[in-house]
Amino acid sequence: MIRSFIAFTKKAVLILWLLAMIVAGAWFATENPEKISPVFFGILLPQLSLGIYLCGALILGVFLGASLSFMGTQSKMFRVKRERSALSKKVKRLESMNVSTQAQDLNISSLRKSEQATSN
Repeated sequence: MIRSFIAFTKKAVLILWLLAMIVAGAWFATENPEKISPVFFGILLPQLSLGIYLCGALILGVFLGASLSFMGTQSKMFRVKRERSALSKKVKRLESMNVSTQAQDLNISSLRKSEQATSN
C-alpha cells in the first residue's frame, strides 16, 4: 500500500516537474522572440526565435548528460558483476578445498582409530 503510494507520488512529481519545464520553456521562447539563423558546423540553420534554439540546446544537453550518465552506470555495473563472478568462483574453490581438507582429516582419524583397534 505504502509502496504504491510512493510510486504514484514519484510519478506525479515527475509529471508536474516536466509540465513546469515545458511551461518555463514556452515562456522563455515567447520572451525572446528575436529571430536568428545560426551556423552549426558550416550548416546554416533555419531562422527561428532565440528562445527556441536555447530551449533546444538545453533539452539536447539534458538528454546527452543523462545518456552519458547511464552509460557510465552500466559500465560500473558490468565491472561489479564481473568482480562478483570472480569472487564467487574463488569462494567455490575455497569451499571445495575446505571439503577435501575435512575429508582428509576424517580419513586420517579413521585410519588412526583402525590402527588403534588392531593394536589392542
